[in-house]
Amino acid sequence: MAYVSNKLIHWVGRGKSTDEQYNILTQKILKHKELLYSKCDWKYGSKYGGIKNAMSVPMICFTDIPFSETERHCMNYSRFGLSFEKYYLVNCLACPVGYDQHPFLHNNYSYIMKGLHALKALLDQKGIAAWKSNEVGSEDKEYSLHEMLKRFQFMMLFRENYSRKEYQYNEVAEQPHEHQVHFFEQPDALYFEREWRMILSDSAKNLKWNRIREDLTYFHFNEKYLSAVIVPREHIDRLKTEWKDIFFDFHPNQLPNIIGFEDLKYM
Repeated sequence: MAYVSNKLIHWVGRGKSTDEQYNILTQKILKHKELLYSKCDWKYGSKYGGIKNAMSVPMICFTDIPFSETERHCMNYSRFGLSFEKYYLVNCLACPVGYDQHPFLHNNYSYIMKGLHALKALLDQKGIAAWKSNEVGSEDKEYSLHEMLKRFQFMMLFRENYSRKEYQYNEVAEQPHEHQVHFFEQPDALYFEREWRMILSDSAKNLKWNRIREDLTYFHFNEKYLSAVIVPREHIDRLKTEWKDIFFDFHPNQLPNIIGFEDLKYM
């Protein structure tokens, strides 16, 4: 078993029926060679004064869980997926999510955010919108607190709570709370997902691999780096029947492997 996979997998159609998942995979993704930046609700560190209100963030999510270990993950998601070469998506700005649980980290992120907001309010009162940089070679560059806040918040979009639960921290207790002895072994803990994200910032919309259509943005992938399509075994024959219609726009020498989901555990 590989400890870290050199592939990134996008799982398709969470919460939908298998027919819907199959149609999303074949008709919306493979046929057009594109993934939609879906809007996901995200908040961070609410218990410790972090970002309390959920933000709707356009992103595409992947996992780097080795094929053989995906079964538990897919119980909560889907058995339909696309496997990409990791180095390709890294070059398209995919980034791993960092997981943390320490309450002081949550508190410090919140402290910085509140401090930046307070400084911005102070500068606004004085009519100062930006200041010149004194960095060597960038004398003409201006910075604003508004831009700094946006960048800090963007950075935070790659952070997640270690588990799905808030850690009931008690700084005077010498031992963990009794009910938290197995706290991090919960089967639905977020760190098991080993998530990677492509987040759509304003500037990312203009990158060459992104396409805007009807106010939606899509990641247009190169089939050269699509290493495999994963479907449940019962859908393989259907996929073979519809092969020419689904993959008509693929280069004939760059067709992906088809893997039965049930066979991943043997890989």
